[in-house]
Amino acid sequence: MRTFRAALADLGGTPPELLANEDAMALFEPILRNDLRISEIYAGAAGWRMSCPLLAFHGRQDALLGESEVSAWRDCTSARFDLQVMDEPHMLRRPAFMQVLQTVSARWPRGLFG
Repeated sequence: MRTFRAALADLGGTPPELLANEDAMALFEPILRNDLRISEIYAGAAGWRMSCPLLAFHGRQDALLGESEVSAWRDCTSARFDLQVMDEPHMLRRPAFMQVLQTVSARWPRGLFG
């Protein structure tokens, strides 16, 4: 049976030094397990759609989700849907994560945070 840490390594984006650090993994592993569990069992309300725009990100190297699965978020809104595809694994590397933050920040309504 594969270990959880090996599966995380396959998803990419988690530094090997972190996966090998027992103290860090004692803190993060339960959080990551719960995060992945939620994504496995979540079922949205049938027919319910948001009215706000959605922006989704997908990594071409994602071993967990395909582009069509990420594109399915389109059905969750009656407003605009945009998909940004990046050459990344599921767990984004730091430069890509920073790019996501910049993209979201640029699209966020002005003045929302004061």
